[in-house]
Amino acid sequence: MSFETAVSGIKASATNLGIIGNNIANAGTTGFKSSRGEFTDVFSSSLLGASGNAVGRGVAVNGVKQSFTQGNITFTDNVLDMAINGSGFFVLNDAGTNVYSRAGSFQVDRSGTVVNSAGHELMTFNTTETGSPTGGMSPLKIDTSLIQPEATTAVDMSANLDSRALPPSVAWPAAGFDAFGSPATAPDPDMFNSSTSVTIYDSLGNSHTQSLYFVKTATENEWEVHSLIDGVTQGSASTLTFDSTGQIPTADLPLEVDISGWTPLDSAGNTNGAAAQDFTLDLSTLTQFGNEFSVSAIDQDGFTTGQLRGVEVGDGGVVVAPVDDVASAVVAVVVVVVVAVVAADGVDVVDDGVGVADVDDVVVVDDGVVDGVADDVDDAAVVVVGVDDAGVVVAALVAPSVPRSSVAWLL
Repeated sequence: MSFETAVSGIKASATNLGIIGNNIANAGTTGFKSSRGEFTDVFSSSLLGASGNAVGRGVAVNGVKQSFTQGNITFTDNVLDMAINGSGFFVLNDAGTNVYSRAGSFQVDRSGTVVNSAGHELMTFNTTETGSPTGGMSPLKIDTSLIQPEATTAVDMSANLDSRALPPSVAWPAAGFDAFGSPATAPDPDMFNSSTSVTIYDSLGNSHTQSLYFVKTATENEWEVHSLIDGVTQGSASTLTFDSTGQIPTADLPLEVDISGWTPLDSAGNTNGAAAQDFTLDLSTLTQFGNEFSVSAIDQDGFTTGQLRGVEVGDGGVVVAPVDDVASAVVAVVVVVVVAVVAADGVDVVDDGVGVADVDDVVVVDDGVVDGVADDVDDAAVVVVGVDDAGVVVAALVAPSVPRSSVAWLL
């Protein structure tokens, strides 16, 4: 018996050395959580119970527990490397099965999917370009193909027209101008008071120049605006009227100039194959003060085609993809789930073959991270609280054999 007691101590010590050696060996492993051995005394007993003077029979390994404390966050030169500051796990797809990891080292595989070193795909929430969730999860894929161009549908302009201006000495011709006519015609500086231009785009992503010419009329506080695209007059002049404070009267707001049926042309003046399009020019914020003509802002919503030039991951897991000549767009939000050990009684476990448990008192915050855990489960279990593919909050049963605990805790 004394020999067995000694052997149990050797075995326990060997196990503990193995645990320590594993911790040391994984000192440089990303996301590794150290473990510790937990041991218990072994006592002799009989059917009549333990004797009051029984000698212990040694030691046994009661369990090996991991320490899920926050580790150090280090910086790398890989933009896809991520770290979770606080509770939670990355959700990864392993051939259709969700697995969970704290390791945030990711790269792009040959298909453009973001994966870890084991080939598991990083799962993200689908979003609109502005970052609004659209429901469901999917692997994050970096698309490097050319994006679809967007034709201009609206132009917004803010500017000041000089109230001291006098009508031009030469009248603006009713026939307008055509840079591709024979002969070609163009506005003379004596025909207008001020002008500016903006680049717009057709349905094929070709750029065109829209020029705006402002002409003071003989009527007090009244102007005309003429629009030319690539040197060709578009429609008739629009009248702008200001009140005595230099503002557009409220009754005239919004003040929009409609460009209808514009047919995009190429550099030779021929149609270029793009669709005819309509768009609006919003001049609601124009002013007429006693100061020189100035443009404070002029924007339009179209863009040409472009290609992905990088990926950026923000503090909240928001993945942004900057594109050449196009404003950056949110493409996804990284999924982070919270894991908890919960106590028994209260909620039934649904045994439907997929290991999903019903939950109550689960709260979801706007960023998709679950803030809250299931109150109870019939058998003490590790439960991953997250969102399924349909956007429904679920608790996935991971390990139903966890020892009973009366206190919920987060890893």
